[in-house]
Amino acid sequence: MTTWSKLPLFVRKDNKKNTVLCVEERAERTSKRYEEMKKVAVRVHELLAENLQLFRKEGKMNENEWPSYVRFCDKIVYTNLLHAIGVSIAFLSDNMEPENNFPPLFESRLELLIPDLSFVPSLDVNDENGFSKLVHNLVNDILFMSTLIPRLVAETEETYEEMISNEADIKEMKHEILLNVDKALDEASQFCRDFERYSYLWLEDREYCMELFLEYGRILDPDEVDMIANSDPSAPKPTPPTIEAFREMIDGYESLHAEIEAIPPAQVFNAFFQVDVRPFRQALINIVRKWGNMFKNHLVDNVTNSLTNLAEFIRKADQGLLQAVNDYDTLVSIMAFLLQVKERAITTDVMFEPMEEVRINLNCVNL
Repeated sequence: MTTWSKLPLFVRKDNKKNTVLCVEERAERTSKRYEEMKKVAVRVHELLAENLQLFRKEGKMNENEWPSYVRFCDKIVYTNLLHAIGVSIAFLSDNMEPENNFPPLFESRLELLIPDLSFVPSLDVNDENGFSKLVHNLVNDILFMSTLIPRLVAETEETYEEMISNEADIKEMKHEILLNVDKALDEASQFCRDFERYSYLWLEDREYCMELFLEYGRILDPDEVDMIANSDPSAPKPTPPTIEAFREMIDGYESLHAEIEAIPPAQVFNAFFQVDVRPFRQALINIVRKWGNMFKNHLVDNVTNSLTNLAEFIRKADQGLLQAVNDYDTLVSIMAFLLQVKERAITTDVMFEPMEEVRINLNCVNL
């Protein structure tokens, strides 16, 4: 029994100081410890019965010596059981106490499960698989050890479980553990709310926003969209976007990308609860890239389509102008192609300056 007083029921992963609690082995560790305690309980009662025979106290169990001996053994069992539970509760309590400056004991992941930000395990106190419930269950697992050994003193109705649960130190440590959990949950929830300023990135329809941008030359706010939907006379008027407008949008998402990349990979709350922010951060980065690429790709596609159309026009014009003039109809066809080339020349000359501007802007974002 003294072994249980030296080894907490739950420990950090690989017994290393900088790892979090190994909750993955919870079922295995509790099952092994409970089985050991059940075997010890049987053996303790067997030894007591053997000693009854050795001391030749059969039929004399009400004499002073034997009840005193049983109470003595009962106290030994209770003391060892109290120490076993105490060391396990104290391990959690000490490692969750901010003033002790221990490495974080528990960890959760912040993920983006559109449309919500989610913690795994959850911070919802009503979630059966949440973090709060996990800690409650760990404490209950530890206290459950007190139920596995029946009292040696038969005439009392108070169990070891009731005695240990009423111990002031046990009650205080349990209270501190649960209080620290509540504080950590409050801090983590507030931290999560700070990211709501990015929610438009995953909630807004990118294609619809692009349609409005191409028609009105900028991103419209919700009130302006409503005005357009209601045919309000003061609603924004259609205005094709300039290259500079595209540049501003692309630069904005590039800056946002850098801002999100700078978010720390982990955040610790109330000293013991660490949140892995990397899953959320990576998901958000991917979304920002999609927004930025939408504007970049539009420019690239526009340039590509313009050049493709020009190349196709040149190919057809070459074929048309290289025809042999054998009759009147062929001559008319060639004259028509010459007219098309003349008309297209003005459009082509104007086309290259904005295309060069697009090229320069795209080079600035390494595209």
